[in-house]
Amino acid sequence: MHELPDCAPSGLIALFRLAEGVIQAQIELLGSGKPSAAPNLREMLGSHGIADPKDESTMIDNYNDHKVEVQQVISGIHRQDDGIVVRTAGVGDSVTNAYGAIETSVGELNTKIDASFAAVRTVTTRDGETHKELPRDVIDGLFNGVWDTLDTTYNQVHSVSDQAASAALNISSEQPTYAVSGGSAPPSYNAPGAGSTMPTSFNAMGSGSPISPRIPPNHSGTYDDHYTERVNATSGTRGHNRLSEAELRKHIGEALDALGITDPVARENWTRGYLVLIQRESGGDAGSINTWDSNAVAGRASQGLTQTIPTTFSDNHVKGTSSDITDPTANIAASMNYVMKKYDVSRDGSNLAHNVQQADPTRAPKGY
Repeated sequence: MHELPDCAPSGLIALFRLAEGVIQAQIELLGSGKPSAAPNLREMLGSHGIADPKDESTMIDNYNDHKVEVQQVISGIHRQDDGIVVRTAGVGDSVTNAYGAIETSVGELNTKIDASFAAVRTVTTRDGETHKELPRDVIDGLFNGVWDTLDTTYNQVHSVSDQAASAALNISSEQPTYAVSGGSAPPSYNAPGAGSTMPTSFNAMGSGSPISPRIPPNHSGTYDDHYTERVNATSGTRGHNRLSEAELRKHIGEALDALGITDPVARENWTRGYLVLIQRESGGDAGSINTWDSNAVAGRASQGLTQTIPTTFSDNHVKGTSSDITDPTANIAASMNYVMKKYDVSRDGSNLAHNVQQADPTRAPKGY
């Protein structure tokens, strides 16, 4: 979600942080095939003594009285990644439709957030001091809007969960990852009690397709530390810096230049996948800084177009690019280096969408 104006009440900002974390967790669980585990924010707040979280006086006007409880809820939101995938054809359209409804609802909320900046007004106090504030009707509109989005997300995710239960979906574990060793092929996967059946990966069209090994083609190679230079990541400038597709393509191209990836086909593979990944991670906002998840709570917030944490950026920094973590080119290049190292993505990018679900437009978003 987009960021609120700085002058928004702290309680409203806290609610949006909570909502963003819950919505992201629900979407990721939807993509992983475990929608029934999606968190319910109302229940989470209630369990910490905030009986009616939809009461403006609780979450906004009296926020300071509940700050500790809200922080406990924020800390309790965690992303579950069990490597579980849905194999049944019938659920594909349901997941796609659910994700579309969630995306529409979040888009409507972002429109309200963007409009709120124009409503900010300057108020002069009796002693002559001035400050910025949002009108109460705008605050109430945002408050109701975020709850509507939370309700839509929760209902959509659990609708898929109910359909999955009623259809007795066949759920199977993701195929293990195999390391490359002398170019040898991986052993075949044997599902328990199923002979040598290969598990299938979920795609948005609702059909299963065999999972191929996460091994880069021998001719293309993978991570090359020749391009890596450890740096101390700096924290970029926070704020809106939403880039156009043309600008994103430019920075992706510069990142590929820094990595020495010059083949046109390889560059197109990376560009296609990273336009999807960037949109899902940051919405194209180069100054985006995550403020709600476990990394943020631990003081290592995900940042920039590809939402890397400082240690990941530092470990995978590419020589010749900026040491600023939110610099678009440097951020993308470090992320590319990271996925080559961690997910065995080949330098030609041919298996990027397969190995990194967040870069695959045919599958639901999933953190990487």
